[in-house]
Amino acid sequence: MNLQDYINSKPPQRRVPADIITRWQTRIVARGLEKQGERGAQAYLRDYGKGIAAPKCLLLAQQALNQGHPEMAAGFYKKAAQLEGIEISDNGNIASAPARSAPAKPAEPQFIMEFPNTMQPGAFAPMQPVDASSPREKYINNSNYWGQRKIDGNKLIVFASKDRVYYQSRQMKLNGAPNDEMNIALRELAQEIGSFILEGELTYLDCNGGEHRTGSQAATYNAEHGEPEKEPYQAYFIFSSLWHSGHEMLDQSARVAKGREIATLLVLKGRSFVPLTTARSKEEKQALCDEQHQKGREGEVWFRRDLPLYAGKKTDDGYVRTKYLTEFDALVTSLTPTTAQGHAFGAMVISSLDGSSLGAVGTGFTRDDKQEIKRRFTAQGRLKVKVRSQGFTEGNMAWHARFVEILE
Repeated sequence: MNLQDYINSKPPQRRVPADIITRWQTRIVARGLEKQGERGAQAYLRDYGKGIAAPKCLLLAQQALNQGHPEMAAGFYKKAAQLEGIEISDNGNIASAPARSAPAKPAEPQFIMEFPNTMQPGAFAPMQPVDASSPREKYINNSNYWGQRKIDGNKLIVFASKDRVYYQSRQMKLNGAPNDEMNIALRELAQEIGSFILEGELTYLDCNGGEHRTGSQAATYNAEHGEPEKEPYQAYFIFSSLWHSGHEMLDQSARVAKGREIATLLVLKGRSFVPLTTARSKEEKQALCDEQHQKGREGEVWFRRDLPLYAGKKTDDGYVRTKYLTEFDALVTSLTPTTAQGHAFGAMVISSLDGSSLGAVGTGFTRDDKQEIKRRFTAQGRLKVKVRSQGFTEGNMAWHARFVEILE
């Protein structure tokens, strides 16, 4: 089978997922491998391809085609064929993507001149915090760490130029403008001070200033609190600026300072913009935590002030989040089935002690825990357990709930 026949034998690829795009940006573009053709694919597979499977090779090939690099795509296709035990009879490259795999609608421009090659709209992998491995006291007491509020919303990266503004989600999808006011204000400011890139969180505020991930959630809150006519409004909390007018900020302290500067200018143009306060001193950081806890918010984000910019997540302690967890007693009302070998059930459905449904818990167990829970629940018809969660949703379901222990 020749290479093109092999490609044509594969079903049309689904949309390239965000994790593949992240790998493309952080492992391929960052090293210039896409410019090396098939050798670039071989270098990627050598360094990152241990245990790789054919489906991932096909997705990497599709991403290479989407970005205009058919020679590199050929290398990934050949690896996929090898993993499937198919011998390719020629060494030819492919000229372009197969017609059947072309996007259904016109793609966004692949390169926007105003922004750096490594920070392109729809292809930039933002830095993301990980769960802290240390108590929050470490970050409060260490002067090298600064803190910000964790906002209950959706990550939004803004690429503002004088001609157009691009809005990218955490998943690297490009979306339309949240509202006209924001779009006009961002474009006007870019015309005044030059193009810039902002990182922040888009949320919907209710009548009491509470944060919600969607407008419908905020509207429901308003109706339940006696103000059904009050319209939720969008607020963009600005964490930092990653780049401004040809200059990349070298560390997090510079990114935060530039973000504050630009946010202050945007506030003069529209109420959708909110500069996020950064806690620097021990006293400010403690006050931040006290306020977050007292107001029932999610938690805090901590970062080293000298933190360099990187893509995605790192497992070190440079950029972390701390959350407030709630422990409570609950009743097991049923156990869901599972096909996983050795597991007695999939999840336990729980309620409060007064009978209100709290959703399901599917993590925190050992296999022995599951066996014991099933034995006791089967014998008694109900069972009291302790559960830990990150709070409750607006529908009063336990959020990210985890089993702790069986209670007698």
